Amino acid sequence: TTWLSKLLSAHPEIFVTPVKEMHYFDQVQGLSNKLSAYKRWSRFRKQTGRLLFGAESAEQKRRELRWYMNYLRNPVDDEWYVRLLNDDSGYRIAGEFTPEYALIGKQGYSHIRKLAPDAKILFVLRKPSEQAWSQYLHFRTPHGNNIDAGDAIRFWQTDYSVGLRDYAGTIRQLHDGFGSGNVHIVFYEDLKRDTPECLAAIHKFLGVGPFELSADNVKRVYNQSPDVAIDRELVDYLGRECRRITEAVAEIVGHVPPEWTELPPDPTHGESPEKEQPH
Repeated sequence: TTWLSKLLSAHPEIFVTPVKEMHYFDQVQGLSNKLSAYKRWSRFRKQTGRLLFGAESAEQKRRELRWYMNYLRNPVDDEWYVRLLNDDSGYRIAGEFTPEYALIGKQGYSHIRKLAPDAKILFVLRKPSEQAWSQYLHFRTPHGNNIDAGDAIRFWQTDYSVGLRDYAGTIRQLHDGFGSGNVHIVFYEDLKRDTPECLAAIHKFLGVGPFELSADNVKRVYNQSPDVAIDRELVDYLGRECRRITEAVAEIVGHVPPEWTELPPDPTHGESPEKEQPH
């Protein structure tokens, strides 16, 4: 999601919030607590060096600093959230990326629709077994190559982990909440394999003009996972658990990337322990 947000934010007509994962709607639903004054201030402090000494133009820095001043304000409510998306710099569309919005359900989607009746939803799906492995490494950073298989399986059985892999259930709720024409499914594997074509489809869906990115932007890697081996017991477990997810998505969408039916999962791809929820 970091990679895709960077690719989209490079488009001159698209504004992506400086804090990528806003977590507003999952906090409203009581599913997280990531918008306390302390946590917001901590996120801002991490950016102060870049805002002072980074390569961005002075105007870009002033604009982002104004955004952070609004981000730090209280109370955190609907007005606060809308203000942060209503950028006045001439963008055609504004958005943010929060994987936990896959968990907020019908009530959460109704809340989004109330604030943004014409909202368009990008739902990024990754091969479920690789998503599960990356997610585990994100929350349970191992020491060396020592993986507790029992701990991993117990983690994957939590409501949180299961919910983020209930791709079919989330797609149905998104279609019900926003209409299927306002939901665009993005397969991570397709995006990686043919970035220009997938980005062109996303730009068309969002209603912005075509935009060609530099090779450096496309090839840049964010939040690289550690190279940790996965043993056969976990491969077999994920194969069984994720087969039904793959079949359910294929039934709704009509297809899945060929990588989804391949075993074993590749534990070295994707986002991980840099405290960003992979999706």
